[in-house]
Amino acid sequence: MTTFDALGAAAQALVGHKERRAALWLPGSLAELDRQTLSGAASAALKARIGGMLKPELAKLGFDPRAGAHRSEPADRQALRQTLVAGLFFDAEDDGITKPWRMPRKPRWPTPMRWMSASAPPPGRLA
Repeated sequence: MTTFDALGAAAQALVGHKERRAALWLPGSLAELDRQTLSGAASAALKARIGGMLKPELAKLGFDPRAGAHRSEPADRQALRQTLVAGLFFDAEDDGITKPWRMPRKPRWPTPMRWMSASAPPPGRLA
C-alpha cells in the first residue's frame, strides 16, 4: 500500500465521523492537492475518489435541494449535509450536484469591433 493509498483510506475512515470538520478535513485536503498539483486523468481519478467518499454519506442523510426541506432537523445534521453538498460540488465536481447549476459558457468579453463605434479611439489611446 502506498502512502497515498493510506491517506485515501484514512480519509474514507474519517468521512463517517459525527463531527463534520473531522469528517471532511482529509477529503478537503485531497481536493486542495488536486487543485494545486494534479491535472488530466489523475485529477479526474482523485475527484471520483472524493465523490465516492462523500456521496454515500450524503445518501445516508438524504438530500432535497428545495429551500427549507430539512429545516426541522438538528443544526448539526443540516451543517453536515451542507458541507457534504459543498464538497461534492466544489471538490468532487459530482454531476448529480453540479449539473442543475451548470451554466453554458459564454465569451467573457465581446470582440472589440462589436463594442467600439467607428469613431471611438483604439483602447489605450486618448482621442
